[in-house]
This record gives sequence, C-alpha cells and structure tokens, in this order.
Amino acid sequence: MFNIKDLIDISDKLGIIQAVKSKLISQPDPAAAHLVAALEEVSKIYYSFESELTKFLALTLEASEIAQERGTLLELEGGKIKVRMGVARGHCKKIKNIYDKYLCPWLRRVLAPEENQLVEGLFSEMSLTDHSMLNLIDDVANWLATEAEETLHLLEAGDLKAAQARVRAARLQVTPARRAISAALRRIQDIEAAFVEASGAI
Repeated sequence: MFNIKDLIDISDKLGIIQAVKSKLISQPDPAAAHLVAALEEVSKIYYSFESELTKFLALTLEASEIAQERGTLLELEGGKIKVRMGVARGHCKKIKNIYDKYLCPWLRRVLAPEENQLVEGLFSEMSLTDHSMLNLIDDVANWLATEAEETLHLLEAGDLKAAQARVRAARLQVTPARRAISAALRRIQDIEAAFVEASGAI
C-alpha cells in the first residue's frame, strides 16, 4: 500500500499558503501569476492520482462487464500506468523550476523567515527527488499495478466474488487518500480564486 499519510500531510500543508495568502495579496508582485501556475501543476498531480485510482475503484466486475473491465485491469497491470504517472513526475519538475526562478525571491521578501521556511518546505515536498510527492507517484502506480494483477489472477481462476471483494477492500483502503485529494484540490481552488479576485482578472 502506498503511504496515505504522506498524501494527507502534503494536502494539509497546502494550508500554509492559505495562511499567508492575505500577506502575499497585500504586496502584489508579477510572481503571483507564477504561484497560481505552480498550484495548477499541483492540481494536475492530484487529478492524476484521482483519475488512476478511479479506473480501478470503479470496476464492478459484474458478469456483463467482465470483458470491458478485464481490459482496464490489463492496462493497469501493464506499463501504461507508469507512463501516465510519469507525466505527473514532470509536473513536479515544473513546480521546482517555478519556485526557484519566480517564487523564492518574492516569498523571501514578503514573508517572515518562519513563514518562508514552511512554504519552502511545502514546495520541496512537492518537487524534489527525495521528497514525498515523487515517491507517492511511484508508489501509487506500483500499488495499482499490483492490485490489478491480483484481481486479474482471481478472475482467471474463476473466483469472481473474491475479485469483487478485492476491489471493495481497496476502495475502503484508499478512502482517506481520496478525501485528502479532494481537500487539496479545494484548498488550491480557494487560493487561486483569491489571487484572481485580487488581480481583478475575470
């Protein structure tokens, strides 16, 4: 199982930006547009998680759906998911580039040292090779591939009920992760809306 705690932690830490957004808005800078761009890249990662998880969790494995859903399992078991999740890794690199080039100077100028340290830590977790988000991307891909493989084995053994039970168990297992994803996306939308409103953009 991938580390749900890391996903929840990163989601919770987006609250750091919410906590300092009024200070950032009160001292506008062209870098604000880049902050919104970085958050959009974070959103893409979370949408990628949700999309891939839903492909597996939405399986019913009812007799009438087996042929089509078996194709979904084969796709998840194979290498395609790792290729798609590799795109999410690209978002992490883009976040780091945006932070280093545009956000770091602005945040250091506007925020108190302890606030800046917290925000810097958040962006590090989302973008650096040895931090949580990149590890999570790999772990989610591996977990889904394994779940799909085990479910396929059950189907091929003719144990439809056990296959269905495995999908149901996985759904319960990842409910906290999916709630964290939803919470993160809501936080990002709230922050983006605040900056759009402050800029007078339509």
